[in-house]
Formats: sequence, C-alpha cells, structure tokens
Amino acid sequence: MQKGHLPETPEARAALIEALFDWLGRLDKRVPAAAVSLYLGDLPLFLQDDGVPGILTLTPTQFAELQVEWSRHGLPRDLYYPSSEQRVVIEPIEWFGGVVLVEQRYSPLRWLHRDHEAIEALRVPGEEDRTKAFGEACDRFANALMLRCLELAEPGREPNEEEQRRLARLHLDVRLSASRARGHRLPGPAEPDEQHGELPPNPSEAILC
Repeated sequence: MQKGHLPETPEARAALIEALFDWLGRLDKRVPAAAVSLYLGDLPLFLQDDGVPGILTLTPTQFAELQVEWSRHGLPRDLYYPSSEQRVVIEPIEWFGGVVLVEQRYSPLRWLHRDHEAIEALRVPGEEDRTKAFGEACDRFANALMLRCLELAEPGREPNEEEQRRLARLHLDVRLSASRARGHRLPGPAEPDEQHGELPPNPSEAILC
C-alpha cells in the first residue's frame, strides 16, 4: 500500500498515476485488485474499500463543482448521483433457470431504463411448484451421479475408489436434500427407489453406499 499527497497540477497527477501503475507491475506478488481512496485531511472523499466504482462523500456544492469538471473533460454529469435519489425495491428476477425475489438498488439512470412491464410479467412460483422443480432437478443430478459411478466401475477399467466415494457421498446428499424438500423418507440401501427404479446389481461397487 502507498500513501501520499496528490500533486497540485493535472500533469503531475497524471505522472503520479503512471508511476503507480509501474509500481504495481513491478510487485513480486500478483495483485488481484487495486483501489484508490482519497481524503481531505481526515475526511474521506472517495472510498473504494468495497464495491466498484466506490463512494463519493461530498457536500452538494462540491458535487456540483465536480459535475462541472466532468463536463469539461467530456464525462457525463450523471456519472454519480446523490444517494437520496437511489431507489430500493424488492422485485422478481430470472436466476439459475428460475424466478426469485431480490432486493435491487437503482440509480436514476438505471431506473429510467428499467423494463417495468417485463419485470411485472415475471411470475414467482409458489412453494409447492418450487419444491417439485427442486426435487426433479435433484433426480436428474442423482441419475447423472449414478451413471458416472457405474462408468467408473466398468470391467477392465482401473479402479478409482476415492472418486467413487466422493460421488457416492454427493449422490446421497442430493437424494437426502430432495427427500427432505418433499417431506419424504429416503429409501434404505436395499429398498427400491421409486424415482430411480431398482438399485444396481452391485451397489457396493457402483456407488459404495
């Protein structure tokens, strides 16, 4: 980390930025992310400790002056906006193949381009539908795990018992999750599974459970 005062002139500040990038490039360790924080004495002006692009802490007068400077340099005046203009709503979004409710934070510009009709048209499934969909997805994944276990146990193939054990544990966890969501009891090792049919002829070799 480096600390210091900003030079007075734009030319000197540009040179400082170039020097900082050179310094980052010479570091022995790879830097996954870099941030800049600006202070006026002990007062924070720009903090990028968390999130991008960071938060500006300015008085209304300072913010208006900054907007003028942005315009002078060809940047949009609404690059930032007052926090009082932020909209916080709970709305449905499509995620991972389903629809869930989330808290969204909108800037004035993002709210202007929000597709209100498309969002209002999204249907949030009821818990019964969600449970059914989750159980069906678990069944498909459990079948894929079972198939992989059987593939690893084919005659003439070099045994990979550690991989089979990992898949068997995952297979059991998936089936348990589906059964709990449905409120059902998971069939025992020797019982037929209504969702998957009979167990393999040699489950100790196929799924090790």
